[in-house]
Amino acid sequence: MAGNNLLVPGSDAGGVQISDPVFLGTTETSRLIYEVDLPVDFKLTSVGLKCFTLIDANEASPLIIRVYQDGATTSAATMEVTTTGYKTHTIYVEIKESVGATRRLKIDAWDPSTSNANNSCAMTGMITVNGEPLITNSGAGASGSA
Repeated sequence: MAGNNLLVPGSDAGGVQISDPVFLGTTETSRLIYEVDLPVDFKLTSVGLKCFTLIDANEASPLIIRVYQDGATTSAATMEVTTTGYKTHTIYVEIKESVGATRRLKIDAWDPSTSNANNSCAMTGMITVNGEPLITNSGAGASGSA
């Protein structure tokens, strides 16, 4: 969980309890789920989501999960969440030093739609992102004559 989110407990009994809902807000910044700086360039290939609960999201107005490099939201991969349960989604997102100031991977629940954005829905669950390092072979191989 990113450190810039404000946790608001659902009850006042002894602070935040395990079963308390947490309200993160409806802005793009407040709907950040996770961010991390990657040490090398990566190609992200799939997202897995185990959704335990889903509130105020459905087929007509899904919850949107985005995976992208900081500063490159136009290249974000998105996953629509309309039901609980497990689902995987194939993506292709490159996190490259040459694209942004950092190799910062971001995952959020922001719906960038201008027509029917659903940024007030909520969920509990676990998200996994799979990928592999982007390794080039530049300079590899022998040169010379036989």
